[in-house]
Amino acid sequence: MATYAKGSVARAGHEHIRKTFGDDVWKRAVASLPPDESATVRNLTDATPYPIAIDGKIFTFVCNDQFGGDPRRMGMSMRSMGAGQADEMLNGIFSVFARFVSPQQAFSRAGSIISSAYTGVTHSTEPREDGRGGVLRMCGFGELSYGAASICGWIERALARFGASNPRVVERHYANGVVAAEELVFDLTWD
Repeated sequence: MATYAKGSVARAGHEHIRKTFGDDVWKRAVASLPPDESATVRNLTDATPYPIAIDGKIFTFVCNDQFGGDPRRMGMSMRSMGAGQADEMLNGIFSVFARFVSPQQAFSRAGSIISSAYTGVTHSTEPREDGRGGVLRMCGFGELSYGAASICGWIERALARFGASNPRVVERHYANGVVAAEELVFDLTWD
C-alpha cells in the first residue's frame, strides 16, 4: 500500500530543499523525475494527498547532487528539515497540545502526531521503565529515502519543546546506513 503525505507536509519539505540548496537544485531535482511525478510536484497544494515515494526520489537526487551520495551529510540536512517542520506544527495545529504535556506524554503521542500527516502509516510505542523515552516503531515509510533522519529531527525538536533535557533520537536502520526501511525503529532518550 502506498503512503501519502498531506500536501502541506510535502510542501514544507520542498521549501526546505529550495531554501537550503537553492532554486537551481530544486528545479534539477524535479526535472529528474518522470513527467507524471514532476507534474504532481508542480501541481501540489496543501490539500493534495502526495505520494511519499516522489520525495524519496527527490531526496536521493539532492543527496547525490549535493553530498556525493553521503547519507550522513544528507541526514544532518534532513534532521534540520524535520526540526523546522516540528516548529511549524507545534506553533500551529498542535500548539495547545504542545503547552500541556510532559516529555513522556509527548513520546507516547509522537507516533499518532506524525502519522496524522500521512495515510498508510502505523505506529506503536514501548516506554522505558524510567520514564525517559522508549522505542517508537513506525511502518509505512519504506519509499521515503532519508525520511528517518527527518523524523528524528522532528521528534528531537518536539521533545525539547516539551521540556526534555538533551533529547536524543536514533533510528536503528538509518544509524546502520540504511536510508529507507518499511519499519522505522526509533530509540528516544533524554536526561
